[in-house]
Amino acid sequence: MPDRKSIVQVKFRLRKDILRQLERSAKAFDRSVNAEIAHRLEQSFEHADIIAAIKETIKSHGSVIVIDPDIADPDQPKGEDQS
Repeated sequence: MPDRKSIVQVKFRLRKDILRQLERSAKAFDRSVNAEIAHRLEQSFEHADIIAAIKETIKSHGSVIVIDPDIADPDQPKGEDQS
């Protein structure tokens, strides 16, 4: 948990529909709306770091690897459910 001195209070506006989505998600994960917002913001920065690393890897290798789901399991006939 962060040090209380490192936490600041902010005030901002949201559309009502976004607030309702946050409330539903917070309830589903048994956390406060504040904790839900903080979690989602933290995740967005982590995802941005991952995306930046992927872009840098692609840039340094000069190519993109595409995984075709139809060839992911060569023993699975095309069109069949893989579950």
